[in-house]
Amino acid sequence: MARLQKIRLEALDTDPGVFGSNYQREAAYSQQDWVALLENQNCAIFGLYDHEAIVGLTGVVVDRDDASNAILIASFVREPHRGKGLSRLYLSGTYCMGPPEGMCTDHRIASRGE
Repeated sequence: MARLQKIRLEALDTDPGVFGSNYQREAAYSQQDWVALLENQNCAIFGLYDHEAIVGLTGVVVDRDDASNAILIASFVREPHRGKGLSRLYLSGTYCMGPPEGMCTDHRIASRGE
């Protein structure tokens, strides 16, 4: 949880457009808020690591309008690790892991042009 909190707050501070939230809001989260984020059954959060150091994160959420779809959201990679093709690991990792049992039946990958 501490790793998620650290990288997510860093992302919100340095690249605020990446998330549908803001730094001020999430910096005020309680420990219970962070736990609830991780325990949400309609999403999954994935960390990107360089050995033991977390260098990025992404998430997958169930589409509110169509529960058979999942949406890749909030992808962030720390500046020194960008431009190395690491975002592909998000796509392959989240796709291979797949959604929890019964969550989604359709897998589509879309890009913002990165």
